Amino acid sequence: MFEPTRKTVYEEVLPLPRLDEVAERVRRGRVLVIVSPDSKIPPEEVQRFFEGLSQKNNFCVLTGDRTAMGSVEKAARQLYAAQKADGRIPKGHPQRNDLERRQATYEQDFNATILGLFDKVLFPIQLAGKGPQLAAKPLDMTRDTNKPFDGEAQIEKTLVSDPLKLYLDVEKDFDAIREKAEDLLWPENQDETRWADAADRCRRAASTC
Repeated sequence: MFEPTRKTVYEEVLPLPRLDEVAERVRRGRVLVIVSPDSKIPPEEVQRFFEGLSQKNNFCVLTGDRTAMGSVEKAARQLYAAQKADGRIPKGHPQRNDLERRQATYEQDFNATILGLFDKVLFPIQLAGKGPQLAAKPLDMTRDTNKPFDGEAQIEKTLVSDPLKLYLDVEKDFDAIREKAEDLLWPENQDETRWADAADRCRRAASTC
């Protein structure tokens, strides 16, 4: 559902991992980690993990605030059983049409259950004068329902709206990008800075901006 193809936000999806096992993956590239829903946003374990990261900007999280994982397990078992039966009931078999209807229904149920629970995107931000932090936004679910669900596109849509995290059109958003660069790379209340100082601030800011 969230497989990366354009890789504008993340390059790899890690569903329900142990966080202590993904630190090296986050150091190597941008990762979307799917974390079990928690009553606290961000979950305490995620917050501790984020604070210990050096490459914070490589870390994006899909989670939620409703802990009903039992419904996910039930929907997954139904879909898995239907997929297993697919290999046992050939085309032309009297039960084939019923199986295909069940497969479509179970897939829709599974997708709806996942999206009902995993509906929050956590991403790193750093505002001027403040330290890096994880911000949370509801997953943008506006889409053309006549087309297959594209989770990567929904996360992109979430991060290009205010507060803006992702810039997909540099020319269109040039003024906003320039202002952000000035806030992060220039000393406060100064119009000029040495290139070496700007480059150093860029290396430090790159983990969250």
